[in-house]
This record gives sequence, C-alpha cells and structure tokens, in this order.
Amino acid sequence: MHIFPIYRVLVFALLIALLVEPAAAQDNQQPEDRPAPIRRSPTAAIRDSVQQQTRMLSADAQRRKDLEDTRAHYTDFWGIGRSAPFLKQNFESRQIDLDLKKMRAYWQKKQERNVALWQQLENKIENNRKPELERRARALAVWERAFADPRSRAIAVQNGSLFNFFLRQIDVHSGLSSSGELPPQLTADLPTFDDSMINGIRIEIRAAGGPIAVSLTNPLPDVLSTYPYLLLDPAFKSQRERVVELAKVVMGPHADAEAQYLAAEAYSEAFQELSETFYRRYPPSARKSVSRTQWYRLNDVDNYLASLDQTVSNAANGGVGGVRRPIYTDIYPPDERNLATLCQFMLRNGIRFAKPAPQTEFVYDRLFPQFRNFMMQLEVAPDQQWMESALINVDLDGAVRDEP
Repeated sequence: MHIFPIYRVLVFALLIALLVEPAAAQDNQQPEDRPAPIRRSPTAAIRDSVQQQTRMLSADAQRRKDLEDTRAHYTDFWGIGRSAPFLKQNFESRQIDLDLKKMRAYWQKKQERNVALWQQLENKIENNRKPELERRARALAVWERAFADPRSRAIAVQNGSLFNFFLRQIDVHSGLSSSGELPPQLTADLPTFDDSMINGIRIEIRAAGGPIAVSLTNPLPDVLSTYPYLLLDPAFKSQRERVVELAKVVMGPHADAEAQYLAAEAYSEAFQELSETFYRRYPPSARKSVSRTQWYRLNDVDNYLASLDQTVSNAANGGVGGVRRPIYTDIYPPDERNLATLCQFMLRNGIRFAKPAPQTEFVYDRLFPQFRNFMMQLEVAPDQQWMESALINVDLDGAVRDEP
C-alpha cells in the first residue's frame, strides 16, 4: 500500500523528465552547422588540461627566450655583461671603425676645402690677368696707332702724352723708377742732347693745385720769363717786373712756411694792381671795335695772366717753394745728357713730359725717333707676343691639386 504511491511518484517524475528534456533541447538547439555538444569523458578533460599547461609552459619558455635574445642584442651593441677580453676586442674594433669614419670625414672635408681654395686662386689669377691683358692691349693699340696714323702721332707727340707712355713702358721692363739700371752698351751709343733739345723739353712738376710746367734747366716756369706782346709796353714794366720777382720768391726755396705765406700775399697785391692797370687801359667792353690782330693780343694777355696766377697759386698751395727740386742740368754733365739719363731722371723724380714751349715744337719731333729706337734696343716695344704672354691658362685642378 505504501509502495504504490512511491511507484506512482517515480513514474510521474520520469514522464515529466521525458517531456521536459525535448523542450529544453529545442530551446538550446545549436545552428545546423554546429554539432550538438557531446559529453566529455574524464580522460579527455585531463588531456585538455595537460595540453593547456603545455602551451602555457611553451609560451613562457618562448618569452624567456625572446628576453634573452633581446638582452644579448643590447649586450652585443653596448658591450654590457661580457667578459673583459671580449669587451676589449669589441671596443677596439668599434674604436677603429669610428676612427676610420672620422678620417674619411676629415679627408672629404679637406678635399672639398682644397677644391674651394684652388677655385678661389684660379678666379684671382683670372681677375688679375684680365686687367693686365687689357692694359697690354691698350699699349699695343697706342704703339701701332703712333706709327700708322701720322695725325694721331703728331697730336700725341706735341702734348707729351706719347712720351709719357714710352716712359711707363720702359719703367715696367727696366725698373728705373726704383733702383734699376740700363745696360752700359745701350747708353753708350745714344746721341747727346744739344742746347736746343735741353731748352725745348718741358716737364711737369707735381703740386697740390695741379702740375707746373718747367724746363730742364730752370725750376721756375716759363710764364715768369716770357711775356705777351702788350705787356712789353713800358707803361707796365715796373708792375710786371714786381709781379715776376714776387712770383719767383713764392716759387723759390724758403726757410719756413710763414715766409712763403708773406711772399704769396705780397704777390697777390702786385698781381691785382697789374691786372687793374691793364684792364683800365684795355677795357673788355671796348674790344668789339678793335682789329683782329689787336683782339688776339688782348686774348694772349688774358691767357697769360690766368696762367701766371694759376701757376703761382698751385706752387703756394702745394708748398712747392719749400722743397729744393732737382735740376737735370745740375745732375748730369753735358756728355751724359741723353735719352737714357733723361728717362732715369724723370722716372725717379716722378716727372712727366709737358707741352713744349712755344716755337720749340720741333724738339719733340726730333725726340720721337730717338725714343722709338731706344725702346727697340731695350726690346720693350709692345707687340702681339708681348700682349699674349699675359694669357695664363693653368689647370689647377688637374696639375696642382692631388687627385684622390
């Protein structure tokens, strides 16, 4: 009686379990592509656990190996943690590599610097060569034009510029302006100057206000010894002589600057008096009615007075009177007065040729062929070969600089 109810309970529970299990299986059903879970045995669970532990141990071992490799890499790079012999060898090897690297960088920079320096030198040579080539080309052109064009030669000879060009050419090749000397065999055959040549040559003395033209025999300019026609009138004699005497004092040697100043002031007063006297007698307003000859004479006086005043003013302002200027005829005796000594005298004293004195232009015409022959003997006459000798083409990169 007690068993039946228990049996009924068990049967009822079994029926409920059978009904509930399909419903739960439907609710938890996996996708068609996923198989239904299979109950795993204890052996499979143990095997999975062992495999998981093995994978963990392998991962840990790999991590430790990677750590050791990383440590070894930094040890090799920095030389840390090695034995002393290995560290020393590694350090020396790296030091040699570093020294070689520094040496390569040093030689590369030095090579670049040498190339830059040689380039600068080449540019400097080229910049110096161009002006020299242009100067020689101009000299050659002047030389050729002096013989090819008589008109140009006559003008250049009469104003003294061609002779000054000859002086520069002689000085460049012989060095007469410093301490150079001409060969005796050249000077021995030169013709000596006569009195007409000595008196006709005019030279320029440097002064602060401008050059002063004087002769080789007298340190005073010609304006103090020659007078225009109208000033030869006896009415102007006393005033004219006083002006000339005071001008000679201004341009002559002085003990000090104060004496020259007093002489210059006295000259200014005398010159003003002479000018006023002349222009009162020949007023500029009356020149329209004079003859052509008289007009030229009046114009000569105007030019003379202007030249006289300018010459004396230049001497006073430049202190010319305070210096004893050398005189060519005082230095060289008559048998040594030739073109060679004249060139030496002018170059060493900084003197240039000036225009010849009036009525003595023939002197320069006689001097020109002597200059030409003298330069031919010295072999200093400009020619094409002399001009082309200034062409300097040096391959500095290939001939001077060491190629690597």
